[in-house]
Amino acid sequence: MYFVITTLKVVLIALRAQGYQIVATTPHKDAYFLNDFDITKKSAFFFGTEKEGLSAQVLSQADTFLKIPMVGFYRKFKHLGSSGYCITTTH
Repeated sequence: MYFVITTLKVVLIALRAQGYQIVATTPHKDAYFLNDFDITKKSAFFFGTEKEGLSAQVLSQADTFLKIPMVGFYRKFKHLGSSGYCITTTH
Protein backbone atom coordinates (compact mmCIF):
# COMPACT_ATOMS: atom_id res chain seq x y z
CA MET A 1 0.00 0.00 0.00
CA TYR A 2 1.34 3.46 -0.88
CA PHE A 3 0.28 6.78 0.63
CA VAL A 4 1.30 10.33 -0.07
CA ILE A 5 1.01 12.27 3.15
CA THR A 6 1.20 16.02 2.98
CA THR A 7 0.48 17.20 6.50
CA LEU A 8 1.01 16.01 10.05
CA LYS A 9 -2.74 16.24 10.64
CA VAL A 10 -3.35 13.71 7.85
CA VAL A 11 -0.68 11.39 9.28
CA LEU A 12 -2.26 11.44 12.74
CA ILE A 13 -5.75 10.80 11.32
CA ALA A 14 -4.49 7.93 9.15
CA LEU A 15 -2.62 6.29 12.02
CA ARG A 16 -5.62 6.49 14.35
CA ALA A 17 -7.88 5.10 11.63
CA GLN A 18 -5.59 2.07 11.49
CA GLY A 19 -5.81 1.56 15.25
CA TYR A 20 -2.50 3.11 16.33
CA GLN A 21 -2.04 5.11 19.49
CA ILE A 22 0.12 8.22 19.12
CA VAL A 23 3.12 8.09 21.46
CA ALA A 24 5.13 11.27 21.99
CA THR A 25 8.65 10.84 23.36
CA THR A 26 9.41 13.73 25.67
CA PRO A 27 11.14 14.33 28.99
CA HIS A 28 8.78 17.22 29.79
CA LYS A 29 5.51 15.43 30.53
CA ASP A 30 4.37 12.96 33.10
CA ALA A 31 5.28 10.00 30.98
CA TYR A 32 5.79 6.26 31.14
CA PHE A 33 9.26 4.89 31.22
CA LEU A 34 9.72 2.28 28.54
CA ASN A 35 9.85 -0.54 31.09
CA ASP A 36 6.35 0.44 32.26
CA PHE A 37 4.92 1.04 28.79
CA ASP A 38 2.40 -1.43 27.32
CA ILE A 39 4.10 -2.55 24.12
CA THR A 40 1.25 -4.86 23.13
CA LYS A 41 -0.79 -1.95 21.72
CA LYS A 42 -0.24 -0.77 18.17
CA SER A 43 1.84 2.36 18.62
CA ALA A 44 3.29 5.09 16.41
CA PHE A 45 6.26 6.71 18.12
CA PHE A 46 7.11 10.34 17.44
CA PHE A 47 10.59 11.70 18.14
CA GLY A 48 11.29 15.42 18.12
CA THR A 49 14.27 17.26 16.75
CA GLU A 50 17.31 17.73 18.95
CA LYS A 51 16.93 21.49 19.14
CA GLU A 52 13.17 22.01 19.24
CA GLY A 53 11.76 18.69 20.42
CA LEU A 54 8.29 17.63 19.26
CA SER A 55 5.87 20.09 17.76
CA ALA A 56 3.01 21.43 19.83
CA GLN A 57 0.65 19.68 17.40
CA VAL A 58 2.06 16.22 18.15
CA LEU A 59 2.22 16.91 21.89
CA SER A 60 -1.41 18.06 21.97
CA GLN A 61 -2.60 15.09 19.89
CA ALA A 62 -0.60 12.38 21.66
CA ASP A 63 -2.52 9.59 23.36
CA THR A 64 0.36 8.91 25.73
CA PHE A 65 3.90 10.02 26.49
CA LEU A 66 7.11 8.03 26.76
CA LYS A 67 10.18 9.09 28.69
CA ILE A 68 13.61 7.71 27.84
CA PRO A 69 15.95 7.65 30.85
CA MET A 70 18.95 9.93 30.31
CA VAL A 71 21.77 11.21 32.47
CA GLY A 72 23.14 14.74 32.30
CA PHE A 73 21.70 17.29 29.89
CA TYR A 74 18.80 15.03 29.02
CA ARG A 75 17.11 17.07 26.29
CA LYS A 76 19.78 16.06 23.79
CA PHE A 77 19.39 12.46 22.82
CA LYS A 78 19.83 11.74 19.12
CA HIS A 79 17.07 10.05 17.12
CA LEU A 80 19.26 7.04 16.49
CA GLY A 81 19.96 6.57 20.17
CA SER A 82 16.34 7.17 21.17
CA SER A 83 14.79 4.86 18.60
CA GLY A 84 17.49 2.24 19.13
CA TYR A 85 16.87 2.25 22.87
CA CYS A 86 13.11 1.83 22.34
CA ILE A 87 13.56 -1.04 19.90
CA THR A 88 16.14 -2.98 21.89
CA THR A 89 14.40 -2.50 25.23
CA THR A 90 11.08 -3.84 23.93
CA HIS A 91 12.58 -7.01 22.45
